[in-house]
Amino acid sequence: MELTMDIIRPEHLEDCCEALRDSDLGRTYFTQEEKLYNLIQEGIDKQEIRVALDQEGRCLGFIWFTFGAAFYRFPYVRIFAVKNDYRSQGAGGFLMDCFEELSRQRQAGKVFLTVAEFNLRAKKFYEDRDYVEAARIPDLFHDGHAEFVMMKTLERSTGVCHDG
Repeated sequence: MELTMDIIRPEHLEDCCEALRDSDLGRTYFTQEEKLYNLIQEGIDKQEIRVALDQEGRCLGFIWFTFGAAFYRFPYVRIFAVKNDYRSQGAGGFLMDCFEELSRQRQAGKVFLTVAEFNLRAKKFYEDRDYVEAARIPDLFHDGHAEFVMMKTLERSTGVCHDG
């Protein structure tokens, strides 16, 4: 599947909400529809969300990241979700590759993200991509749920992705 990455636009709002709504993360942390839409709208307003688009221009998922957000220095993935029908087909890996490449282009030596302890499939996805657990923080975003802080040390730029 050939994919491109672009900055989110208002027409991607519903697709991004669907991707998050139908994820373990969304079912636990974003159960209120208005809160979900407001969150994605914030990402649109800040232009911090990138979407994966297929050849027909369909939005398959998104990644929301901020440069310099982790420890005021390193890129940090805030939210990452792929629509249910497109999971395990390369869209998630593509979005992570783009995030990592854009981070390399900004001379970031490391990148960070958090993953909920109940989201073992996502944690394995990150570990398979050479992310390591740097810390475990109980009750960080939601009482009763710990988050793993994951870190990856970046190698040289691959030139794979450019910011849309």
